[in-house]
Parts: sequence; C-alpha cells; structure tokens
Amino acid sequence: MMGKLQEPTNPTAKPMVPVAPLEIDIAKPSSSDERTFAEITKPHHNWKLKYIVMDWSFSFLIGFLVVSFWRGGWTLMDLWDCSQSPSKTALVDGLTFCGAADIRAQVRIDSAIRSYWIGLLWLFVSVLFIWSGAWEYSFAVGNQKTASDQGRYPLVADLRYGAAVMLRCITVFGFGTAAIHLWRGIWYGLDYWVLYEEPFLSWWTTTLIGIAGAHAMGAGASLLAPPSVYLLDGPSNGASPAIGVTILTSIYNQVLPANSQDAPSLPKALYGIDILGSFLVLPIFVLGFWRGCWGLMDNYLWGFVADNNALYLSILYSFLIAIGCLVVASDDVLFFLPKSFQSSPSLQRIISRVKNLILALGTVNFWRFVWYIWDAFLGGPTHESAWASHILGIVGLATLGCLASIAAPPSTIGVDVLAPPEAAEDTLFRTLPLPAQESLFLFGIARQLEPTITVKMPEDTENSSDSSSSPGEEEDSSSNGSMGEFSV
Repeated sequence: MMGKLQEPTNPTAKPMVPVAPLEIDIAKPSSSDERTFAEITKPHHNWKLKYIVMDWSFSFLIGFLVVSFWRGGWTLMDLWDCSQSPSKTALVDGLTFCGAADIRAQVRIDSAIRSYWIGLLWLFVSVLFIWSGAWEYSFAVGNQKTASDQGRYPLVADLRYGAAVMLRCITVFGFGTAAIHLWRGIWYGLDYWVLYEEPFLSWWTTTLIGIAGAHAMGAGASLLAPPSVYLLDGPSNGASPAIGVTILTSIYNQVLPANSQDAPSLPKALYGIDILGSFLVLPIFVLGFWRGCWGLMDNYLWGFVADNNALYLSILYSFLIAIGCLVVASDDVLFFLPKSFQSSPSLQRIISRVKNLILALGTVNFWRFVWYIWDAFLGGPTHESAWASHILGIVGLATLGCLASIAAPPSTIGVDVLAPPEAAEDTLFRTLPLPAQESLFLFGIARQLEPTITVKMPEDTENSSDSSSSPGEEEDSSSNGSMGEFSV
C-alpha cells in the first residue's frame, strides 16, 4: 500500500537539484546519519549543560538578529521619510522615531500613513506569492522534470535551483518588510490619535485593549516575537513556514489530524471576514500592546529625562526584565510542571495564556534592550548604523536557517489553541529555548527543495516496533499512519 510522506531522510545534505526516488526500509533501525526528518527536528529536552548553553545562546542570538533587521529598516524609514537628521538625533533628545518628542507633527503622521499603505502593498504582493505556491520548487522552474535532466544539463539544473531559492528569499523578505512598514504606520498613528494629550493613559489604554482584542480574536499568541518564538526556513516537507496565513488557517493547521487533507467547508463570507480580520484588524491590537508596553517601559525605567546615564540604566533594567520573563515562561521551566496540570485542558489554557503574557512582556523588553543598544552604542540612528543592523540581520538569519523569523503580524499569526495528539506537528515552528542542534540548518531556506522518497513499510508494524524500537520510536512510527511513497 502506497501513500504520500513529505519528509526528507537527511536534511543535512544539500541537493543542488531534485533527486531521484530513494528507497528506505523503515523496519530496520537507522544509523545516526540516516535519521528521519521528524526524528531530527522533534523538540526534546536535553539537560546536558553544553546543550542548555547552546540552545539559549542561539535563542538570544536569533532574537538579536531579528531586532537588528527591524531596527535597521525602521530607522531607514525615519531617516528617509521624516527628514530625521542623523547627525543631530539622539535618544535623549526625543528626536528619534520620527521626532517622538512631537507626536502631533504633521510630517510624522504623513509618514505614518505612507508607511501603512506601503506595508499593505508589500503584504498584498507577498501573500499573492505565497498563496500562488512561490515556496514550491515548481513555481520557479515550471513543469520541468529536472530529476531526469540533471545529469545532462547540470548548469541549467543549478540555475533553476538558484532561482527557486532566490524566490523563497524574496518572499520572506517581502513579508518582513511589509510587517515593518505596517507596524511603523500603526504605531505612529496610535501616537497621533489615541489620547495624545495623556501619554501615560494612552499607553495603558492601548496595552490593555491590545491584550483583550488579540485574545478575543483567538490570537493572543500573536503578541509574541523572537526570542519567544521562531519560524524556521527549512529543511521542510515542501510546505512553507507559517507566513501569509490567516487566523482560521492557523487554527486548522494546529488542530486538524496529521492525515487530514482538507479544512472544513465554511461560508465564503466567513473566509472574507477571516482575511480582513487577520490582515487589517489583528495588527492594530498587536501594535496597541507593543506600543503601549514599550512606552510604559520608557516611562517607568527611564522617565524620558535628558540624561544618558538614566537611559543606560533603563537599558540594563530592560535586559534584566527580559531575561527573567523569558526564562520563567520558557519550555525548560514549564517542563517541570506537575503532570496534573498537563492533563487538564482548562489548566493548560490558563497556563498557556499566562505564559504568553509573561513572554510578551519579556519580548518587548528584549527588543527595547537590543534596539537601544544599537541607537546608544552602535552608531546611533544614522544611515551607516541602520544599514549595518539591517544587513546583519538578513545575512545572519539566512545563514542560520531562520530568515522567516523576521515576519510579524499580519505576516504571520499565532493562535490560542491546544493541538490534539493526532494533529500534525509544525516542523518549522519552535518556542523558547530553541533546540539549536536539532532545528538549525545552515541556509535552511535552500535545503531539500523537492526530493522524492519511497518508503517501504513492513506488513506487521506492531511486531516490528515491539522487537526493534524504543518507546519513543514506537510513538513516532505509529504517528506516521499508513505506509507509502512520500514526496516533497
């Protein structure tokens, strides 16, 4: 009996072109170099000190690179579209963030409106790309059967492969750029319109409304960003990271069984509401929280005084708050919760929401820490520093295989659901701390574009697993369902 499995056998190998079918007998124990993709990418807790240090180090490194990318793009927009002078601008002067000292300035709100519409255009084009299958190898090369041509035309095959990889990079960059422009436009718009005469009250208002609104839409997890959550580029089973998704599709991806082919049929009007809510409404709630929480941190930790020492101390406070929140709400700590908590769905929902709020507070402070480190110590809000942080983020994240982590709502969406045991596992999504050894692959966006693998299943899987598999392997084998031929 044959079916479809979308899991390459060895994601550490880089095929330059789609490869011919490969037969594997999974009844035989595999060597360390022949582990399945699920075995390699499945998160687990390794309590050896070197792995703990490595996981947390890479988690914070990726967070730093994501913030660097965002800070560079945002600052360049301020410099280009707000007439912000790089030689006369400093945090303590209140002239950064498009002249934040005067949030009612016409040049600031005009820039915000332009930024918002540019962001929507970037988002529209990027969504069209991803919904049209731009992540798939065949999108770039057409219907060419390169598996049989690679021996005769290696140069052509390599060019096709390069075109497919480049298209993936452009798509991810488009989603990241769309998110920066949309966030900047909404942030400055909230500054302008929401209780502008009472900044302190305005920050608290948007923070609380943002939390309530995001959770009311079932997307409270959308408040998170790296280093709390991560999107990986690959290697994958042909599917893209969770970019260009809506709330409904995100829920379906979480709760549908692994062997499910289609989502439930719903009225077309509901899909339209889902798209509008995901791409237009949810970002306002997310930005309300981020803008309010960031402003409150500035107020409580710094006080907006024109004193560099006070600013530097507030940066240190943000770092300590970030570390405390991210560690307390991390998977490493929650792993030790009593089993009774994990067996109760109600308690799991409560714990999940509290955990997300703690992580969100830690994430905002982490971003504030990294952003102000760049502005205060690494060149300031200048063109050179902005370009340096932007390019460092792109190159570093692409190299580590997690360029998709630059996406943020509405480019990617997190939902508040508990995945049932039979649901498919998202192999390109990770939470804190990132299991670096199992999850990070150099230039993952260019790996395993379209290999085809034929898998032979034994007739009696139960007897085979009893005699040759460990308990963990039994569970993985049974979760694969029926046997078959798998193609990426």
